[in-house]
Amino acid sequence: MSRPKKPINWEIVKKKMEAGCSAKEIAGAIPIDINNFYDRFKLEFGKTFAIFADELHSVGDGNIKFTQYMKALSGNIPMLTLLGRERLN
Repeated sequence: MSRPKKPINWEIVKKKMEAGCSAKEIAGAIPIDINNFYDRFKLEFGKTFAIFADELHSVGDGNIKFTQYMKALSGNIPMLTLLGRERLN
Protein backbone atom coordinates (compact mmCIF):
# COMPACT_ATOMS: atom_id res chain seq x y z
CA MET A 1 0.00 0.00 0.00
CA SER A 2 1.43 3.36 -0.98
CA ARG A 3 1.67 6.42 1.23
CA PRO A 4 -1.02 9.07 0.84
CA LYS A 5 -0.07 11.95 -1.43
CA LYS A 6 1.07 15.14 0.26
CA PRO A 7 -1.50 17.90 -0.39
CA ILE A 8 -0.37 20.67 -2.71
CA ASN A 9 -2.06 24.06 -2.87
CA TRP A 10 -1.81 24.65 -6.61
CA GLU A 11 -2.96 28.27 -6.37
CA ILE A 12 0.04 29.06 -4.16
CA VAL A 13 2.28 27.13 -6.55
CA LYS A 14 1.03 29.28 -9.45
CA LYS A 15 1.60 32.53 -7.51
CA LYS A 16 5.15 31.42 -6.66
CA MET A 17 5.70 30.65 -10.34
CA GLU A 18 4.47 34.16 -11.25
CA ALA A 19 7.05 35.50 -8.80
CA GLY A 20 9.77 33.53 -10.60
CA CYS A 21 10.33 30.77 -8.03
CA SER A 22 11.99 27.60 -9.34
CA ALA A 23 10.54 24.11 -9.06
CA LYS A 24 13.24 23.29 -6.52
CA GLU A 25 12.26 26.27 -4.36
CA ILE A 26 8.57 25.42 -4.54
CA ALA A 27 9.04 21.69 -3.91
CA GLY A 28 11.34 22.44 -0.98
CA ALA A 29 8.72 24.66 0.64
CA ILE A 30 5.98 22.00 0.45
CA PRO A 31 8.22 19.80 1.16
CA ILE A 32 8.06 17.16 -1.56
CA ASP A 33 10.67 15.31 -3.61
CA ILE A 34 11.44 17.31 -6.76
CA ASN A 35 10.72 14.36 -9.08
CA ASN A 36 7.38 13.73 -7.38
CA PHE A 37 6.61 17.43 -7.72
CA TYR A 38 7.32 17.35 -11.45
CA ASP A 39 5.12 14.25 -11.88
CA ARG A 40 2.25 15.72 -9.85
CA PHE A 41 2.58 19.02 -11.69
CA LYS A 42 2.24 17.36 -15.08
CA LEU A 43 -0.82 15.43 -13.88
CA GLU A 44 -2.42 18.61 -12.52
CA PHE A 45 -1.74 20.95 -15.46
CA GLY A 46 -1.12 18.65 -18.42
CA LYS A 47 2.18 20.31 -19.29
CA THR A 48 5.68 20.43 -17.90
CA PHE A 49 6.74 22.81 -15.16
CA ALA A 50 9.23 24.53 -17.49
CA ILE A 51 6.60 25.41 -20.10
CA PHE A 52 4.00 26.57 -17.60
CA ALA A 53 6.59 28.48 -15.54
CA ASP A 54 7.63 30.53 -18.55
CA GLU A 55 4.00 31.52 -19.17
CA LEU A 56 3.32 32.45 -15.54
CA HIS A 57 6.59 34.30 -15.07
CA SER A 58 5.57 36.55 -17.95
CA VAL A 59 2.26 37.20 -16.19
CA GLY A 60 4.14 38.20 -13.04
CA ASP A 61 6.39 40.57 -14.99
CA GLY A 62 3.34 42.13 -16.61
CA ASN A 63 1.64 42.63 -13.24
CA ILE A 64 4.70 44.43 -11.89
CA LYS A 65 4.97 46.66 -14.96
CA PHE A 66 1.27 47.53 -14.79
CA THR A 67 1.42 48.35 -11.08
CA GLN A 68 4.47 50.58 -11.59
CA TYR A 69 2.76 52.32 -14.49
CA MET A 70 -0.43 52.97 -12.52
CA LYS A 71 1.57 54.35 -9.57
CA ALA A 72 3.47 56.66 -11.91
CA LEU A 73 0.27 57.95 -13.52
CA SER A 74 -1.34 58.53 -10.13
CA GLY A 75 1.38 61.06 -9.26
CA ASN A 76 4.17 59.00 -7.76
CA ILE A 77 7.03 61.19 -9.00
CA PRO A 78 9.89 58.76 -8.16
CA MET A 79 8.09 55.97 -10.07
CA LEU A 80 7.37 58.30 -12.98
CA THR A 81 11.06 59.30 -13.08
CA LEU A 82 12.17 55.65 -12.92
CA LEU A 83 9.86 54.57 -15.73
CA GLY A 84 10.85 57.59 -17.80
CA ARG A 85 14.51 56.62 -17.51
CA GLU A 86 13.83 52.96 -18.27
CA ARG A 87 11.45 53.44 -21.16
CA LEU A 88 12.54 56.72 -22.71
CA ASN A 89 16.29 56.74 -21.98
